[in-house]
Amino acid sequence: MKVHKKKKALLMRLRNPSQVEAVIPKAKTFDYKGHPLTAVPHDLDTVRVLRNMGMKAPSPILSQYEWSGRYKPFDAQATTAAFLTINKRAFVLNDLGTGKTMATLWAYDYLRSLGQANKLLVVSPLSTLERVWADEIFGHFPHLTYAVLHGTKRKRVDLLNADVDVYIINHDGVKVMQDELCKRKDIDVVVIDEISQCARNASTGRWKALKKVTTNVTWLWGLTGTPIPNEPTDAWAQCRLVVPDNVPPYYTRFRDTVMRQAGPY
Repeated sequence: MKVHKKKKALLMRLRNPSQVEAVIPKAKTFDYKGHPLTAVPHDLDTVRVLRNMGMKAPSPILSQYEWSGRYKPFDAQATTAAFLTINKRAFVLNDLGTGKTMATLWAYDYLRSLGQANKLLVVSPLSTLERVWADEIFGHFPHLTYAVLHGTKRKRVDLLNADVDVYIINHDGVKVMQDELCKRKDIDVVVIDEISQCARNASTGRWKALKKVTTNVTWLWGLTGTPIPNEPTDAWAQCRLVVPDNVPPYYTRFRDTVMRQAGPY
């Protein structure tokens, strides 16, 4: 599979081109040096279709996006950003220090440039609101505006009413602002940073508020380098939040799948 940057197309040599032509109407097969080549548009929808067919089609962000900021991404960051642009609900479990924040912002910025994303809500620990997320946006995305929703309830509401691209709020702030956030249908991308800190237990107020706010968003990404800090069952509530169809609906069933009881406790 080759990427034609100028034409924004993918070129493939297939044994049965009709299979691709049947699901991608714009696919065209032509002869090239005695061999049939199939060309398809290199866009996100086409890439998802090809991947569902088992083909490792690259995300167009890798060849069509001008990486915003003062430096180019590391390979891990580019791979992560590409992964997020293809998956509307996903986890990023990269280790600490691998640049998850920038990779996520690049993915959002690319989707926004295509008109496939509108406004972003970042939910993160209190210590990273200004010094991580706000600093990265300020330093590398001068075309994006942002607001840090922190302070009194009245101040948070006023900041949320501001017309900016990115809203940044702490984990506990979502519970305080859940009704106001649910009314904002223009926020269609939500990133939960350090999701294992705030969503390991589905019975907490934090989890319930996050569930209410994120149920109908288009894009939902969970970031953490330590998804199961205590035991395998830590993953259940996080998955029920981000990808609920991928895990059993009941905790005990999930527990019995990933753990084996060795004693009465």
